Amino acid sequence: MEVKASEILWTRSVENCGVLYMNVLSDGDSKTYQHLVELDVYGGNMKISKGECLNHVAKRLWKGLRNKVKEWRSKGVTIGGRNQRSLKENMS
Repeated sequence: MEVKASEILWTRSVENCGVLYMNVLSDGDSKTYQHLVELDVYGGNMKISKGECLNHVAKRLWKGLRNKVKEWRSKGVTIGGRNQRSLKENMS
């Protein structure tokens, strides 16, 4: 649905508003961006760039770190430092 909606918005932007979109801000899922590039919405004279939403990047980074902490703790490795136990399992 997101892919189809973006296709509709991007293809009618010139006709209805006289606007050319240049950037796609996404959540890391490149299906929409890839579809717009393959569709070649504005012809070959304009390249679409992709940006990552900082909140989604931070969320993926935190999840990866949390999974590493779980893995290390299950092996009996203590994660120390100045604030020992600062990496809690249920932080959101």
